Amino acid sequence: MALAISDVRRRLTSGIGAGQGSPRHVYASPFYPTYALITTPNPSGLRHLPRLEMKLKRSNPETMRRAVELRKEPTLAEIKLWAYLRRDQLNGVSFRRQHAIGPYVADFCAVKAKLVVELDGSQHLEQEEYDAQRTAYLAERGYRVLRFWNHQVMNEIEGVLMEIEAAIEAGPP
Repeated sequence: MALAISDVRRRLTSGIGAGQGSPRHVYASPFYPTYALITTPNPSGLRHLPRLEMKLKRSNPETMRRAVELRKEPTLAEIKLWAYLRRDQLNGVSFRRQHAIGPYVADFCAVKAKLVVELDGSQHLEQEEYDAQRTAYLAERGYRVLRFWNHQVMNEIEGVLMEIEAAIEAGPP
């Protein structure tokens, strides 16, 4: 018995497939389920049948909310660097600001170039172990991570941009 699309939508929003447990279950992992209605060809080739497919998102909703909040309150160094990175100004590479990757939020990320640029302020002196774990996580996923101090961006922006350009030209690690 085939389900009508309206039946599938109703089931997604109430009951079967909706919620999938408590919020603790959803946030327990950096991956959480989402559902999509996909139209695929019938094996007999007569018509397309809708089917429900579960996909995994790479960042949980809490990480996404944190990224949105960080975008609202950038540091002066982030504002200055973003003026040079936005709109594909640097070698035609597209950067994203406060981009969620798994459980972490990268200050700037060039997804296609697999490059993450992090700006560190004085608070990062106490966070060396956390930053090392974060860098290792990103490196495992194929990202090259560049770290700059805020004062470097504010006082030596040309050198920072040259280093970012060199990393782009070098390609992924």
